[in-house]
Amino acid sequence: MDVKSAFLNGKLNEEVYVQQPPGFESTEFPKHVYHLDKALYGLKQAPGAWFSELMKSEFEMSLVGELTFILGLQVKQTPGGTFISQSKYVSDILKKYKINDSTSMKIPIATRVKLDSDPSGKSVDVKTYRGMIGSILYLTAIRPDIMFETFLCGRYQANPKESHLSAVNRVFRYLRGPPSLGIWYPKLSSFDLKAYTDADHAEAEHVAAASCCSKVIWMKTQLRDSGLQYYRIPILCDSKSAIAISVNPVQHSKTKHIDVRVSDLFSDIHIRVSDLISDVHIRVSDQT
Repeated sequence: MDVKSAFLNGKLNEEVYVQQPPGFESTEFPKHVYHLDKALYGLKQAPGAWFSELMKSEFEMSLVGELTFILGLQVKQTPGGTFISQSKYVSDILKKYKINDSTSMKIPIATRVKLDSDPSGKSVDVKTYRGMIGSILYLTAIRPDIMFETFLCGRYQANPKESHLSAVNRVFRYLRGPPSLGIWYPKLSSFDLKAYTDADHAEAEHVAAASCCSKVIWMKTQLRDSGLQYYRIPILCDSKSAIAISVNPVQHSKTKHIDVRVSDLFSDIHIRVSDLISDVHIRVSDQT
């Protein structure tokens, strides 16, 4: 179904503030922000501000048929389940960057190659390099097999060298091999929601876990609107210190930087760490 202008008219239940858009700042109050009364297009609260039956009574709607293609995603629905892939998107970016005639690769990165900043290497066109990185970043949602290589090459977008471009080209050549890879959702499969969080900077591990927790609660709310109710959603974390801090809010005052960071984080979602932990428990995972 295609709903015209629904996201621009949905009433918000939460308090949401946005900065003044560039070029449209108020000359009288340049540092003020806007308090939203209705949802903006692209706002994460927008989908939850409307429901199918309510939208039918308020807005013009048109039937566009069964979903087959949206935002570069190909959707194939069968009696046994749904298959989502990006084979057409892969073909388009291979053609755009003239990789479609190159030899395919079995793995996305050479096993003995270690990328670094390569200060003595020859520079390449920044715009082209960033465009290639952006193109494959969009694939990582359903192609985890290229996630590590994509983010590794993405570190050097500020000053890319030939060695970095060669690594990106290899990822593209790897994509030529299995273009039909995707995600299969069987019709009768169970739906379990788990979250994973990891960080490598001391107290940042707890901040990452708290941020992950807020996203899990948002997903729980969206799933509840779809008829799926979850009461205990595990967040798998490999940091015992982060778990200890999360379980006991008294520990927050004993940390060096966590107090300010956590207060800023949770002021946006209006819940406390203690409320989070009572709803979503964190367990030690076997992450490697």
